[in-house]
Amino acid sequence: MKTIMVVDEDRNILNNLKTDLEKNDFKVSTAQTNREAIEKLERGDADIILIHTMVPGEERDTFTPMVRIGSKKIELSDRVIPRNCTEEELIKHIKNIENSTL
Repeated sequence: MKTIMVVDEDRNILNNLKTDLEKNDFKVSTAQTNREAIEKLERGDADIILIHTMVPGEERDTFTPMVRIGSKKIELSDRVIPRNCTEEELIKHIKNIENSTL
């Protein structure tokens, strides 16, 4: 079972994503701040990290995924996930990330 950490300041977004991901057999950890995420990562690990990002000057409100490969964390800035995607779209994005990093 893959572990996914979601980092977002909005508790409702975190709860919704956690529910969607857990329904699809992922183990989920959440954090509302970067500091909280770092502390949790120091105590455990995540296979995929979704970090809420907003691009200044643009209307994109997304999650930028990072993956763990060995002991390294690699940002996948070319695979951003829309923050307002449906459960089906979210799982499709996660499966694509998993398949591309095997």
